[in-house]
Amino acid sequence: MRKHLLSVSFVVASALLFASLKTAFICGPVPAKMAAESDIEQLGKAIALYGTLLDKPISQLQDLSSLISTEPRIIQNLPKDPWGGRYQYKYLGGKTATFIVWSEGSLNSQEGLILYSFSKQSDKYISTRLNSKLD
Repeated sequence: MRKHLLSVSFVVASALLFASLKTAFICGPVPAKMAAESDIEQLGKAIALYGTLLDKPISQLQDLSSLISTEPRIIQNLPKDPWGGRYQYKYLGGKTATFIVWSEGSLNSQEGLILYSFSKQSDKYISTRLNSKLD
């Protein structure tokens, strides 16, 4: 059973790697805004998993480094945003256990601050892009 699970995991990982390489080859480099948005979505999912897998309230998560310093690790490393800055996290609380994740480097970019809010609805978190660019 364990050997079978390992084989399936390897096949899935290989398929994902191939798909990402194929996409990068066909589409070229990902624009900075899209890369930051994707990273933030993934970090939001990792924060939600922190609460679920470790059975800890996400209000106890001090910063994103806790995702790589706890066992089991939720993610292997913290990505830098496309501008070389860090991603930041803040727990806001409330009935929907809301938290926000943003790209520090996007503050001085043409795209403006890239900031997402994550709110718990039923048993999952829903992400919302908050528009910060003043036009």
